[in-house]
Amino acid sequence: MDIRVQSQGGQGPFGARGLYAPLPRWAFASLAVLLTAGAIVWVALLWRRETNLAELRAKAVSAIREARWDEAIHFCRTWAEQFPGTVEPREIQLEAGVRSRRLPVAIEAARAMLRAGPANPELQEKLALWLFLTGELEEADNLCAALRKENPGREGLLLPLHADILQRLGETAKAAELVDQMLLSGGKNPQILTMRGSIYLEEGNYPKAVATLREAKSLSAQPTEKNLHYLALALARNGDTREAEALFAQLRSRQDLEIWDKYGRPDSIPYKVNLVETLIHLGKREEALGILSEISREAPGNPYLERLATTASAMPAGGGK
Repeated sequence: MDIRVQSQGGQGPFGARGLYAPLPRWAFASLAVLLTAGAIVWVALLWRRETNLAELRAKAVSAIREARWDEAIHFCRTWAEQFPGTVEPREIQLEAGVRSRRLPVAIEAARAMLRAGPANPELQEKLALWLFLTGELEEADNLCAALRKENPGREGLLLPLHADILQRLGETAKAAELVDQMLLSGGKNPQILTMRGSIYLEEGNYPKAVATLREAKSLSAQPTEKNLHYLALALARNGDTREAEALFAQLRSRQDLEIWDKYGRPDSIPYKVNLVETLIHLGKREEALGILSEISREAPGNPYLERLATTASAMPAGGGK
């Protein structure tokens, strides 16, 4: 059936041959011009995109080489925003965060990398540690639990961290279970014994806490700040105030250097969290609450900071050892 549209005079709207009439030469020429212009614009946009990417990469790399951390982080974030799904800017941002000891920056980069790429257990373990150090305990707990389930061969690396997280969350029984598991399988280790002693302290078993913490201290040529904290507290609560005072004095003389070596910048969140814990252990209520007020403005809604504030607020005013 012929479906060509014809006018009354036998002419269709496209000429004598109706819909089947060929395009005139000028139409082909116009189409070719449009296609060429479109291709030129597309190539120009692609060239500009690649040039912009190269500029951002060069600026980020240059900034990190010269330890200009703020600039490196800024360029990496801009790069990631303009080229979403690209892993490289997040890798450089993570390096900048770690090298400048700005853990929130490293955490941001690690989260983005894990969302964009395949499973990376080693990066997830680092993220769990950084979350723990910055007080993001619930997320750290969930991540550790998932990693232990998915990677049973690496559980030995995760148990100490997970036990520490659970203890800070107030899950003392669960933490004790993991610590006892480590002691049974790995022998006596100062870090694990210190954790066990601190749990005895929380449970109110002061003689057992003192004995366990003393044993941990004897196994290390340089006892950790954490061991000295808990041993001094256990001694004080067990009635041995003289030795407790001596340990507190030793602790105060070295704490600033130890915290610096471990966490770096004195205005970082991990530094301040650790300092608040130290002040609470020493009974310095007002100083602890003052620093907590600063941290809360930097990390609002952090549940661990809220628990520290509750603990410090419940302490008697004007205390201190």
